[in-house]
Amino acid sequence: YRYYKLTHQFGNVPFLDREYTGPKLDFYSYDRWSILEQLKKDLEFAYQWVPEKVDRGRTSKAACGVLLMKVSMCLGEFDRAIEVGKEIVANHPLMVSRFTSNKEKPNTNLMHDLHSVEAKMDMSNTEGLMYVVSYQDVEGRDRIQSMRNATPYWAKGAAIVTPDGQSGTAISPAAADKETEIDNDFHVGRGIGCCRPNNFLQYGIWGEKEKNDLRSPNGLGSWRRMEDLYYNAPGLKGKSEWYGKHLVRPVNMSISDSVRCWFSWPHYKIFVPDPTKNTDRSGGETPWYIYRSAEVYLLMGECYYWKGQAQEAADMLNVVRKRAGAEPLLASDINIGEVLAERARELYYEENRHVELVRIAYTFAKTGKPCEVFGGRVYKLDTFSGPGGTGSNVKEAGYNFWYDWLMKVNNFFHDGTEVANGKYRISVHHVLWPVPYNAIKTNTGGVINQNIGYSGAEDNITPLKVGEEAPVK
Repeated sequence: YRYYKLTHQFGNVPFLDREYTGPKLDFYSYDRWSILEQLKKDLEFAYQWVPEKVDRGRTSKAACGVLLMKVSMCLGEFDRAIEVGKEIVANHPLMVSRFTSNKEKPNTNLMHDLHSVEAKMDMSNTEGLMYVVSYQDVEGRDRIQSMRNATPYWAKGAAIVTPDGQSGTAISPAAADKETEIDNDFHVGRGIGCCRPNNFLQYGIWGEKEKNDLRSPNGLGSWRRMEDLYYNAPGLKGKSEWYGKHLVRPVNMSISDSVRCWFSWPHYKIFVPDPTKNTDRSGGETPWYIYRSAEVYLLMGECYYWKGQAQEAADMLNVVRKRAGAEPLLASDINIGEVLAERARELYYEENRHVELVRIAYTFAKTGKPCEVFGGRVYKLDTFSGPGGTGSNVKEAGYNFWYDWLMKVNNFFHDGTEVANGKYRISVHHVLWPVPYNAIKTNTGGVINQNIGYSGAEDNITPLKVGEEAPVK
């Protein structure tokens, strides 16, 4: 699990196949492809022997299978990934009917059930394949903080003001109005807007075919808008006509404030009540999905895309779409953009988006498959991070899919949005992260490579392959 991430965050990295209990200063970078080949061998073994039924939070056979699918896809073994995926969903069908106590609540739907704390604890939930767990009053517990991070900073007094310029919101309304309709903290949590969705997620992926999609802003109670919240600052009560009324976007709100303070969000996904807190609710203890069957269908659909089987790809994506109430895709709709849009609709705040985009970028470069989203553009592995050398900090299309895709759909990078602390900017080589300087310099007996585009890459050597012995210095 960690190496799958590392090979997409950093590329070539040191490879450890055992636990080291003493100091070691002679690490070498290993070729990411050879690491992935070793991961596949290990995962094939795990998929055969890890039990299917385990305590929630432990690794199951199906969880090993999902990771085996992803690694197989990295290596171009799409048929193996499909084979494993079919086995997983045969044993772990999607939840297609309402199944928790939430079904009695007004303005809720199946998506609220699926992503509620109750659903993730419910042993009848066949869809969850791997979880991280946290329960109240259990050692090692921690709050999820999802509402704090993914909900707008609606309590920022200088930004959220009434139409006549008064500070409009507060974490706690007047005492008599606690836990009533106008108590924003009680109903959505106290956010600070650190994980804001871009326009692609808020608007771009919800078209005519998603007009009845339960995951969309059109879904019954699924999303929240700022206009759903209320002016509730205690100082307004009895003094302002705006107390208890819905928010109105401030006319002169700055771009910087709007980035954190004014956007829509998928409430059904990130709302986690915290019964231990009476105010300043950030998100309580809960299990959280790492893998579930819906992603398996999306991975199989992507495999069929890489294989050029558009109808089969549509069929897989449509299983997930049908459950959500979206209209089916046609074979003619299928391209990598639609695959990524469906992942965004289904897996917001679950998938590691950067990792999956880099995986896809590597696959384009490895297979040479023309990218129809960019007019048949073909990518290459030898220039994946750009040209390298002194002119490596480039902002030009055509080097890797990751950069091209973000510049196409991410309005912050595309527009170069400026906020209080800087400006949104990326370059081609940011597809991979910089290896920490301290890790390289303190490794005095070996060589850990830096990624192309970052200072120190000029000292790189050819990475080892798994199984090769490190040189003696």
